[in-house]
Amino acid sequence: MNIKKLFEMQKVLDERIIEEHKIRETYTKEQLIKSKVLSLNVETAECANEHREFKFWSKDREPRINAVCKTCNGAGQVRSANYPSTIAPCYVCNSTGQYGNPLLEEYVDGLHFVLSLGLEIDYENMEYFKWHKQKAHTITEQYIAIAKWAAAMLEDDYYFELFHAYIHLGVMLGFSWEQIEQAYMDKNKVNHQRQDNGY
Repeated sequence: MNIKKLFEMQKVLDERIIEEHKIRETYTKEQLIKSKVLSLNVETAECANEHREFKFWSKDREPRINAVCKTCNGAGQVRSANYPSTIAPCYVCNSTGQYGNPLLEEYVDGLHFVLSLGLEIDYENMEYFKWHKQKAHTITEQYIAIAKWAAAMLEDDYYFELFHAYIHLGVMLGFSWEQIEQAYMDKNKVNHQRQDNGY
């Protein structure tokens, strides 16, 4: 995964949002960091919801890795294994706005905020970060670790720990570096389109 490239793409998106929404006029840096931490927590929770491991009360604890087509009302089901990214056409109606892997989509939504937090605190040059082996966690424990490091960012500099915990979650979920990078690029494009449309 080319981390530098992802930071550069996130920087372009962040600068666009900041300018178009006049963020610097309404938010202090501290307020913006808090909003990004909360946004990351929300996206991480949505990812956990798609993974479902923590749902001890449910008999349906299988991760949501296939999406039913909304265009043809579920007549077609997108098979995510055939598509490395999140956006895939329906095999019945060929609609192109379908998400082939909701779990991966939610994961990269959170990655946008991890990168955005790094930019906000001037950590965009991550080339010196070496991959390190984390102690074994369950996936549920990894989600909790991410929430812990995100909250700790509000008190001190724990970006290194947050970044690695989030990347490690992607590995634990079974995503390859290539899938994560491609899904990020796909969703980044969607996020620009949303800005074009006044989202």
